Amino acid sequence: MEPFGPATHFSVDPRPTYLCHGFTRIDWVGPFEELRELIGSLDSPDFSVYDQAVDGLEVVYDATYGRGNDTYDGDKSNKIIFGWLYRMEDSFRACLQRKDSVALLIMAHFVILLRTKPFWFLEGWEDHLLDRIAELTDGQFSSWLPWTEGRQQQGLHCETMDV
Repeated sequence: MEPFGPATHFSVDPRPTYLCHGFTRIDWVGPFEELRELIGSLDSPDFSVYDQAVDGLEVVYDATYGRGNDTYDGDKSNKIIFGWLYRMEDSFRACLQRKDSVALLIMAHFVILLRTKPFWFLEGWEDHLLDRIAELTDGQFSSWLPWTEGRQQQGLHCETMDV
């Protein structure tokens, strides 16, 4: 017997979240391909760490915005954007803690997803985090950050959970 009853499951529409909640779809596929090209062009011992972080973030974007069609066939738990933070590998977290520029650039791509949540306690955080990431990267990837900075505020409803 479990202390709080049976395990919960998420009852989520199989379509990408933007369709379920009526917010504007962003074209994220091209920028992610460019991000992967950048990571591949770097001579970094952390290549596999970055690549794995982008893989995890890509499935969250796919669940949120789709790939240009009206379907999402992946794991429904990827619709929970904060799941990426919980699934983040310790090695990537270490890159963030040492303020590694590429890791911060990847994190900037996650920050955009915060704009899909209408929670009062998140108001202003995406701008604050993007500004701080721009400062910490000292312009090293300034041409990459406009993609993340140019997103409009989006008001949405969060996923529902059946207990």
